[in-house]
Amino acid sequence: MASHYARKTGKVDDAVPYLERAIKESTDNGLVPNNYVFELGSCYYMKLDWTKSAEIFEGLISDDKNEFELKPFCALHLCSCLLMMDREEEAFALLTRVPSLVLNKGNRQSKIALARTERILQKKSAPFIAFEFLYLKRDLAHMEKATLEKALEILDQIVQKVPSSDSDSLAAYHLIKGTILKLVGRSDEAMVSLDYLIEIRNTVKVERYSIPFGYWEKGELLYHKGYVKEAEAAFAAIQAYKGPYDVSHDFALIPARH
Repeated sequence: MASHYARKTGKVDDAVPYLERAIKESTDNGLVPNNYVFELGSCYYMKLDWTKSAEIFEGLISDDKNEFELKPFCALHLCSCLLMMDREEEAFALLTRVPSLVLNKGNRQSKIALARTERILQKKSAPFIAFEFLYLKRDLAHMEKATLEKALEILDQIVQKVPSSDSDSLAAYHLIKGTILKLVGRSDEAMVSLDYLIEIRNTVKVERYSIPFGYWEKGELLYHKGYVKEAEAAFAAIQAYKGPYDVSHDFALIPARH
């Protein structure tokens, strides 16, 4: 609980020793510390330490005897780390293994992992998947400002390699960038990114989750600026959203904030 509190209050470095202690004490007492290890990997993920995070998630999925229901979710996290380390071939090879790691098809995280894996393989690219996970898990909201500023730099480096025709990736980029800009207090710049996302919504083909989330973030931004009616219109657009993408899986990861 102490580690979770530290992580959710933006003190990720403080969470690490709590988790390391929990892992040691569990192991010493013959218990399998899967959840603690997963949380530790998530901490390094929030620190943008892809190498350390990849090492931890690899450990969780490599043991065939370890029956951990979050293995598919761990595999996607590992895949995203590999992509951030320019190990694309390994990342996509790992994606093909995700269905075989599912222990419980009714598990919510497994459903999310399978759906996301299918869409990534359909697109054959996922340049912003690591930041998409940070967004969908609400970890962005609990990261230190310096780390968020670093994330912005990385995002801007990645987007230079994205073709202008790849609306799916550009939509993810503007959703995440707009959210981070909002979190660091650059609201006007945030609105530009979110407006652009909404502007290109009809060209997004696969990762259409970005559309309702774009309206969500814009609505929050307008609400906090005092534009209540405009915010209500943005939130109403989410309810009116119709498309091939089922937002329920990803929205299930985000608690209501209004």
